[in-house]
Amino acid sequence: MEPNPLSVILVKSDSKGDRLLFRYPYAVDTKLESGQTTRRKNPYSLTVTEDLLQSPPPQTSNIHKGRLAGFSDEVLSTLFAVTKDLCEQKFELKVNDVRFVGHPTLLTSSFNEENPSIILMNIVFALRATASHSIVKCYYDLSKRLGVALRREEVRCGYVSNETKMMVTAHDEVAARYRLGFGLF
Repeated sequence: MEPNPLSVILVKSDSKGDRLLFRYPYAVDTKLESGQTTRRKNPYSLTVTEDLLQSPPPQTSNIHKGRLAGFSDEVLSTLFAVTKDLCEQKFELKVNDVRFVGHPTLLTSSFNEENPSIILMNIVFALRATASHSIVKCYYDLSKRLGVALRREEVRCGYVSNETKMMVTAHDEVAARYRLGFGLF
């Protein structure tokens, strides 16, 4: 059984909304395998319903080459953004052949006295759904410990607030470049 996670995801939720801040690995190679060709369907063809009723539905997988696939950043931020009620509890979600495990953490930023803020952070590990209970428990504990460390650093020096601002700014700049057609390079 594979103990390594398929992906590590960091999502924040605050008064400004939900945002995926970090995802590793970032992108999955979506190019077609060599030898595969794209085939355009005939727009005039008919689907025979008898065949659909008798054949089983195709198997859906969200694992491609050992990585998480099939989830956009927006979908992941929506899935893992939590409310205060779900904080400090075990978070587990299974979608197809992937199990997401985390421990949402409530961070109160009192470093900036004039504008205290509440940030809900969720550090999520994507595992194979067939992962053993002990592996799932280890990643849950790791997520919980990382949340405690982030909470401590936020209280100590406002680390999470500052880093979140930088990540959101970087995401927005890249998105603006793509909207304008400049690309990254």
